[in-house]
Amino acid sequence: MSPVSLSAHVAGVLSLPRQRRARLAVEAIGRRTPAQDQLTVARFPRTARNGRACDRNFDEPVWRARYNASPVARLASSTGAEQEGDARLSALVRFLLLAHHAAKGGSLFALEQVIAGGVEAFACGYSLDDIKAEVTLLGMSMGPRSFTPMEQDVVVSWACLVMSTLSELGLVAPKGGGLPQSSDDRTYAGLRSFAAQTLARVSEGFTLQRVLLSQQMTPPEERTPALMLMQENTRIVLLTLQVAQRIRTTQLVNEFVSDEDDNEDSHDVPMPPPAGPGVVDPDNPRSVAVRVLLSFIGLVIGAPVSLRSFVDEAHRAYRKGWSAQEVVDNLKEEEFVQTRGIVPTVAGSDRELAEKINGVLISRFLSLAYMTWAFAGVEFPGAKTMEGWAWPTVLGMPTDAVEASNWSTFVLSTMKKEARRASQAAAAGSSGQQQQGET
Repeated sequence: MSPVSLSAHVAGVLSLPRQRRARLAVEAIGRRTPAQDQLTVARFPRTARNGRACDRNFDEPVWRARYNASPVARLASSTGAEQEGDARLSALVRFLLLAHHAAKGGSLFALEQVIAGGVEAFACGYSLDDIKAEVTLLGMSMGPRSFTPMEQDVVVSWACLVMSTLSELGLVAPKGGGLPQSSDDRTYAGLRSFAAQTLARVSEGFTLQRVLLSQQMTPPEERTPALMLMQENTRIVLLTLQVAQRIRTTQLVNEFVSDEDDNEDSHDVPMPPPAGPGVVDPDNPRSVAVRVLLSFIGLVIGAPVSLRSFVDEAHRAYRKGWSAQEVVDNLKEEEFVQTRGIVPTVAGSDRELAEKINGVLISRFLSLAYMTWAFAGVEFPGAKTMEGWAWPTVLGMPTDAVEASNWSTFVLSTMKKEARRASQAAAAGSSGQQQQGET
């Protein structure tokens, strides 16, 4: 659809009476009260192009450039074992970057996802050198403003801490994976030593809860970058310890059930392959929802790559026919909590209120994306059979048709302004080319 036709389409919708515009949004928000039931027959408008807003293939990621692609874009489109392996590594590194940005918002859940990504890379047989090379390649493609050298060092260092902790606990990566047998890099040697020292303190009663309490009790003026980095690294080691303990418990149970007589040294045990959907699975609703949440946390603190990822992951869910409610329902209440960001949670604050506000914000961001694609004519697979697919409720927060109608009016107004701007830019460009041709 050209900018002119899109502008005419949006203008036509905006010219409808307010009650009619409200009806257009009702099917997407669903039935909220019995009095609104009679309004649920309306549908979002569709263009004559059968659900396409322009001449490109909407099955492809919204952001096509390498640095703009979602963490799973290359994985979803790859073919062949070698390509799939390379794509999975790339997707895992991008996932670690998303989790890193989200962790800046003070999200413990985001830090847990850093662990999940590092553990999956370890279990899949990727080495620290593989991750370092992929981070370097990603940094070159994204540029130093989108993926700074310091951020690259942090992502690699966190992956090193996860792998070091797993190795110190006796878990062995598949051949060729994990930490290098020998390395002259003092930084990574220091990180492995830090992991070993932190694990040694666990026997002295050092716990994750003590670390979190210490962080909360530290006065703001004493929170130097070095102290905060050390606290973050400590949390990573202790969170990885929890994951490793669950892995070893499962292995011990399996060994007991199998009743095998194994005389080998039980200290070093092979790392089991990843169980269930991975963190970069493009077809699992929970995995996609997690990436949506990580992207949301990152975008509200100003990370451009997180904004692009949020759009791409939301678009993936939209094209698969997953309602906004289904995406939100795949997240847990406590996963919305941040100690920084838009609605921070600090000692003595109303944690439940912060959870609800953060939950409502992500649900409204999803609604903005879903409404935009719907009004632009991108067909939602479940629109004919599903009510409320673009307007979720979250954590029991009240909502109504009026609020949804106001949001839909905002979306249409913004689309109209953007279509007008694009049309004027296109006209100016055409006029400039014509003048050059005449001269």
